[in-house]
Amino acid sequence: MAIPRLSSDIYGPPLVGIQLSLDTGLVRMPSMAGTVKQRRMYAHMPTTASVSWQMRAGLLKGFQEWVNAHGFDWFEMQMESQRYRPPAGTTSTHALAWHTVRIIGGMSVTNEGPFLYEVSADIELKTAVVPTVA
Repeated sequence: MAIPRLSSDIYGPPLVGIQLSLDTGLVRMPSMAGTVKQRRMYAHMPTTASVSWQMRAGLLKGFQEWVNAHGFDWFEMQMESQRYRPPAGTTSTHALAWHTVRIIGGMSVTNEGPFLYEVSADIELKTAVVPTVA
């Protein structure tokens, strides 16, 4: 089954100012021998970000329905990224790339003005698994 995509044409990419954070995934556990052991909680460190979109009231209902159907599983959306590779021969600085993400918390909706809303959510970016050479 294909991974759903959040339409950038309708909702646009998240607003500028995305802040990424990494969770080391280490838990310190006491040992019977007296030394403290560090255990990994994850195979890969999860990368999370807080993102927000601005939209008119007419789009808000459709956006919420889409998120309820697809947003808490993995889906693709465009975000500003270091993965961006501009086409050869262009001077584009619009650095958007598709990322596989999922919403990991609730969404908050703030009224920004007449019929204008800002929707905020915390997302997790799916990390690429790098094969190891034996």
